[in-house]
Amino acid sequence: MNFVVKCLIIASFFLFSNQSFSQKNKIDSLKNQLLLIKSDSSKVKLWSSLGSFYADAKQIDSSVYFSQLAIDFYKRNKNLKAVSYEKLILGYRYKNIYKFPEAKRHFIESLNFATQIKNENYKISAYEGLGWLSHEMGNHLESIDYFREALTIAKYLKDEERIVEINTYVANNYIAMGKYEDAQEQYLKAANYYKKKKNLKSYASHLSTYGNLFRKINESHNAEKPLLAAYKIQKQINDKWSLIDGTRFLGMLYTETKDFKKAAMFFEESQNLAKELNDNSSMLKLYYTLERFYYIKNDIKNGDKYQKLILKMRDSLYTTEKNKQLSEFDIKYKTAEKEAKLKAAQLENAQKRNWIIGLSLALLGILVSGGLLWRISSIKRKATENEKLKNIEIENQKKLLSAKEIERQRIAKELHDSVGSQLTVVSTSLDNAFYLFENQKLLPEKLENISGEVRLAAQSLRDTIWATYNSEISVADLRSRIQEFVKKFSDENSFNVEIYIKGEEVVLTPIQGLNLFRIVQEALNNTQKYASASLVKINADFSEKNYFLEITDNGKGFDLEQNKVTESYGLNNMKTRAEEIEAKLEIKSSLGGGTAIIFEKV
Repeated sequence: MNFVVKCLIIASFFLFSNQSFSQKNKIDSLKNQLLLIKSDSSKVKLWSSLGSFYADAKQIDSSVYFSQLAIDFYKRNKNLKAVSYEKLILGYRYKNIYKFPEAKRHFIESLNFATQIKNENYKISAYEGLGWLSHEMGNHLESIDYFREALTIAKYLKDEERIVEINTYVANNYIAMGKYEDAQEQYLKAANYYKKKKNLKSYASHLSTYGNLFRKINESHNAEKPLLAAYKIQKQINDKWSLIDGTRFLGMLYTETKDFKKAAMFFEESQNLAKELNDNSSMLKLYYTLERFYYIKNDIKNGDKYQKLILKMRDSLYTTEKNKQLSEFDIKYKTAEKEAKLKAAQLENAQKRNWIIGLSLALLGILVSGGLLWRISSIKRKATENEKLKNIEIENQKKLLSAKEIERQRIAKELHDSVGSQLTVVSTSLDNAFYLFENQKLLPEKLENISGEVRLAAQSLRDTIWATYNSEISVADLRSRIQEFVKKFSDENSFNVEIYIKGEEVVLTPIQGLNLFRIVQEALNNTQKYASASLVKINADFSEKNYFLEITDNGKGFDLEQNKVTESYGLNNMKTRAEEIEAKLEIKSSLGGGTAIIFEKV
């Protein structure tokens, strides 16, 4: 490295250590330095730095460009450790802007390079990146598998702190799956570990989550002490990122205990911090808690306001298209692996074929006459086969058009039965509300019921659009839709939901996907209204020909003889939806023995 380059790097260090120096000035300074340097070996560190600064400035295209320059240089010089690191960083940058397929590709490539050079720490980091990516996509079992791969390596390295931290990553998935006691145990262990190490920041963060989980297991009276202790430490050390969740947890606790003044104070602090740090993910979580806060206060206007903000932000962050893109990436990635193996096999076959061709040429003269006759016969046979294939294709096109018409009729019926009927109820309720208003007898509860019906109609319409937008729906898409619906129950109901689904690669028709989703919706709504259950399990197993879905609860159950299925609109509706897709639905229940809804298509 020449004298000029050394001077430039030293100058950059002192320049960037000044926090008042703006992000734009830092970028401009580095770009000017690049003009003075000729060799790539001297430029590579500046490329990496520019990639980081552009990422901080939210200019992802420029960030990727300079990071890719560094990666290409490291590849040419066979520095696979640096390549693995840069790929890992790119994975997180794409994840943070919700470009999940690109993020997964870079995490996998980082893992592959780390495996080649046997760098265990980078392998852990790549598995952690894949784990967080799956967690954000709602694939919690897959996320746990990735984190456990990382945990195995950390145990091999005897890295105690990393083992503790990865266990909390697994615990985050337990929280999403409703396994709150398992999650709380891991967070308590982590808090005690960091307290022993005198790491106040990590201790307070894990203690706060541990305290919040008391609410989830219906022990709110035990939550205040650890939450306030964590809050005090976070304020003392000015840990703004952890304070966003810490203040939100306290707001949720005081909402449950009806101390609305304290709750509003902590929610305001959490919201100000999220805005200051531009943290959209935390802002979305806060909107959910504020919606619930205002509804509990019977402030319908503000509750509806935050519900609209939730829908707007959630639709912008998590869309079906992103799930579809990630599925397409997985297919392309696996296909690429198969094609690489196929090319290797073809090369080997080509070498063998060259020997065979050499021997065959010696016999060619003898076989010319017979070959000509065979060729004529082959042409005739192929012409006949092509005619048959053409007829089959025409027939298939007719069947496809017929199937599409049937699908259109079914979707029209779905809109009429769900959205149409709900809007009719809203219209009737509004007429009644006007009458009550004129007679000064209109109660807030009446308006709240109308608002609820409008939300149901809007949700039904979104579900129908989801089904009609896709020409086919994978079981993975259906699982994501069910998980989104289950999240709605997490703070509103006393029961937990566990989901176990096999065969996510199986593809369903739109009407199959929608009807299965409606059956799960109806089952959970019935559990909420009547079952008094603490646990609901959704078990499913899909293959190309057979579908099996079972929804069970540990509630009070009912007598099937006294409550005939044909007399219950909700239960009868589930049976009708099953029959519509040529399946059977059976309901089993007994007093005190819970209820099981079994869907089967053979």
